[in-house]
Amino acid sequence: MSFNDSFDSTGNVIFIGAGASYGARISQKMLPPLGHGLLSWLREFVPVLQKETCLIDFRSELEEGRKIINRNLQDENFEVLMSGLTREDRLKLNRLLLIAFSDIGSRTYIRSCSNLDLGFRNQADGYDKLITKLNFKNEKWSVVSLNYDLLFEQALIRNDIGFFYPHFRFRFKEDQTQLSGIKIYKPHGSINFFAHSDHKIYHHEPLPTDDRGLPTTYFHDQAGNMNPTLPIVMACPNGVENILSIANSASISDPVIANYSKGKTSDLNQETLEMVRRESLQILTAAKNVVMVGVRPIRDEGDDYFVAKALESIRGKLKYVAGNIDDCRVIEQMYCNAELFSKGLNDFLERI
Repeated sequence: MSFNDSFDSTGNVIFIGAGASYGARISQKMLPPLGHGLLSWLREFVPVLQKETCLIDFRSELEEGRKIINRNLQDENFEVLMSGLTREDRLKLNRLLLIAFSDIGSRTYIRSCSNLDLGFRNQADGYDKLITKLNFKNEKWSVVSLNYDLLFEQALIRNDIGFFYPHFRFRFKEDQTQLSGIKIYKPHGSINFFAHSDHKIYHHEPLPTDDRGLPTTYFHDQAGNMNPTLPIVMACPNGVENILSIANSASISDPVIANYSKGKTSDLNQETLEMVRRESLQILTAAKNVVMVGVRPIRDEGDDYFVAKALESIRGKLKYVAGNIDDCRVIEQMYCNAELFSKGLNDFLERI
């Protein structure tokens, strides 16, 4: 039985995590980092990035990030490091992730830019094969991605498949309500989601409205820091190719990504990400068919409540793709009828 015979033609959701991007690039020289190796990966490659003349506009961000990741060299766990940082240093570290997870080679307008590839270069990979195998061009699919990176979006563009982020009405003033294509939900944020620098609240001016036409609200975190929930803007799809150019814009400040630490909270636009998470859970619950690739089966809500809730939400047929048998065993205990693929993405692509 073929994949499309075994799956219904409507209500399909692909749910991807870090293991999916890693698996998509497994045959290439440079691989995106997995969570357990993220800190050592940054320590190895940030000095390389600092030598790139094409990143001279970001020399301050790179140096500040380098100091943070090398502050406690005995730490080998990125989550442990992040959990002990101040809000200011967490934002600096997320700026570093924005740079490191970008396609450095896309800044081709700078002659001295090298062909440096840290695993995020826009080139054909396993995602192209996955999109073809799942018949994205003709079947109805939605995407829930835990990844900050844009590798899946790049693959959609390479295959001439449109996409948009349905939880935001505008992207740099372009109305997304008129767009068609694959819906992508990113409950942990993304390197192409940005928060505006909003000075109005400090001058006690009227609250601005966000790009959805809803009132902007503000709340304080446990440390008393002000956390603006909206507005949020994106750089997509053009930003997929020129993300660093947009990140260097005077009108943009920080990427809206969940802190890679327990709880997966964000120091920016937390309520906006909560909205995305609620919508993501709704489509996972309603989906007739779910393909889950590279998502660790976390059941501790204190670690990542979204993933824990997502695992509880799936009601439809499930195909689970992982790189190890232990994760598959956890899924098997939760879903006795799940179809398991324990040898990674390439094995899944060969078997469906």
